[in-house]
Amino acid sequence: MAKKKKKQQQQEFSPEQYIRTKARQLPIYKCYIGDNAGNSREKLAIVVRQHAGGTFTYACFLLDCWCIGVKDAFWDFSVSESELDRVISHYERGMNLREVSYVEVHNWIYGAVDWATNAGINPCKEFALAKYLLLPDDDEVELIEYDFGLDGEYVLEAKNQQEANKYIPALKRSLGEGNYRVIISPLFGKDDDFDYDDEDEDDYEDEEGTGFREPDFSMAGLNKALKGLKKMSEDWAELPNIDYTYKGGDYPQTLTLRHPEIQSIVEKYTADITDKEMKQVLSLPHADLRHDLHQMILWEIGVQWGKTSDDYQKEGDDSNWCIIGNSMMFLLEAGNEETVPVILETLRQSYDFLEYNIGDWMEVYVEPLLFTLCKDNPELLESFLLEEGLTAHAKNNVWGVLTDIGLLVPEQRQRIVVMTARILERYIENLPEYTICDGSCTAFGIDVLVSLGATEYLPLIEELYATKLVDEYVVGPIKSVRKEIRSPHNYERKLLRTPYEVRDDVRSFMKRQGN
Repeated sequence: MAKKKKKQQQQEFSPEQYIRTKARQLPIYKCYIGDNAGNSREKLAIVVRQHAGGTFTYACFLLDCWCIGVKDAFWDFSVSESELDRVISHYERGMNLREVSYVEVHNWIYGAVDWATNAGINPCKEFALAKYLLLPDDDEVELIEYDFGLDGEYVLEAKNQQEANKYIPALKRSLGEGNYRVIISPLFGKDDDFDYDDEDEDDYEDEEGTGFREPDFSMAGLNKALKGLKKMSEDWAELPNIDYTYKGGDYPQTLTLRHPEIQSIVEKYTADITDKEMKQVLSLPHADLRHDLHQMILWEIGVQWGKTSDDYQKEGDDSNWCIIGNSMMFLLEAGNEETVPVILETLRQSYDFLEYNIGDWMEVYVEPLLFTLCKDNPELLESFLLEEGLTAHAKNNVWGVLTDIGLLVPEQRQRIVVMTARILERYIENLPEYTICDGSCTAFGIDVLVSLGATEYLPLIEELYATKLVDEYVVGPIKSVRKEIRSPHNYERKLLRTPYEVRDDVRSFMKRQGN
C-alpha cells in the first residue's frame, strides 16, 4: 500500500474528514443513473466506492437537468453490502435506476452543474462534500455531451412562487429577461420540510400496519427522505465523544529480536511481501515469532508515542506504519491468548496513531485477529470496553468482533449476549460523563444485541434510548430497533483467516486502485 498522508482530525471518527481527504483513494464499485418516471428533467445519480474491509461509501445526487443542476445531494459512510442493496433496491423501481459507467455519471452530474452555473445557479451546499466521491472534473475524465434544458431552453419548474423567486433573480442576471421559462408545478406536493423522528416511520406502514406503502419517488419525496437522513447525521455529529486520556504503557526502548532477519520483511508494504518471504517468516518456531512480533508492535508504539497527524507528515519522521498491520497479519497464525493484550494496547493509542497505522483497514488486520484469538474466550475483550479514556473508534471495532463471534460461532451467542448486556448496564451510568463510552460506542453495543436477536434485553435498550444520548445514526431510532431485533439476520460475513488471505486481499485492493 502507498503510504497515506494524514490531516488533523477535528473530532474522532469523522466521516466528513475521511470523505474530504481519502474517499477518492477508494476504488469505484458501481454507478447508477435513474430517471424519475421517465421525466427527462429529474435524474438521480449514485456513485459507490468500496472500502478495503468490504463496506461502502456512496453519494446520491438529485439532478434538475432543465435548470437548477444539482438540487440536492446526500452521502452515507461505510455501510454494509446489505444496507447498500436496500438503498439501490429502493430506487430501482421508482427512479428506473440502472447501472452505468462512472464516465456517464460524471458527465451527467458535471454537465448539470455547468448548465446551471451558466444561469447563475450554484450546486446545493451539500455538493461541496459529496463531490469528493467523484473524480475531479478535468481532462482525465472522458467528455460525453448530454442535452440539458427543454429543447435547449432553460425551464425552471418550481413547487410554488416562493421557490421560483429564489432562482428568478439569478436567471435574469445571467440569461436576461425572456431567455428562460418558469413553470409552477402542482405535482410537487405541499411541503418538502421534514423532521425525522419515530413518528415519521409510520408514513411507510400500510393501513393495517403489516407492510409498507409504496415509497414516494417524486422529487419532493426524495428531498423529504434525504433531509430526514441528513438531520439524523447532524444530530449524531453533535453528540460528544469520549475524552481521550490514556497515558501510555511501558514500551521497549530497544528492539531485541530472536530472528532479526524478519524485521526488513515486516517493514515492507503488505502487498509487496513475496510468497518466499511469507514462508520464511511463518516457518519460524511460533513461540519465537510471536515474541518478535509482539516486540516490534510495542517498540513501534513507543517510537510513535505522543505523535499527532502533523508529526507524521514532517520530513525525517522515523515512523513505519507497515509494522503494526504486518505484525498482526503474521500473528493470525502465530498468535495466542498472550497476543490479545498486545493488540488491545495498540487499540489504546490515539485516534491519530490508529489512523496512521491502520486507517480503514481494521477489518483486514485487527478484527480477523481478535476474532481468531477471542472466539473461545470473548471475555478477554470485556475490560477493554469498560476502560476509561480510550477512543470510541477503537471500542466500536471491538464491538464488531463480538458481533462476528456471536453470529459465526453460534455456541457463543448467549455468552456474548450476557456480556454485552453487562457492559451496557455500566454504560447507562457513564453516558452523561463520557469517560468509558459515548453515544456511538453505546449504539454499537446495542447493535450486538439487535444482530443476535436478544429480545429479552429490549427493556435495557429502551432504558439506554431514554437517556437521549444513543447515536441513532449508527443503530437507528428505537422504533426500528424494536422491529429489527425480532427479525432473522442472514449473516454472510467472510473473515480473513490466514496471513496469505490478508496479504492477497491487500494486493487485490491495490490492484483495483491501479497501484
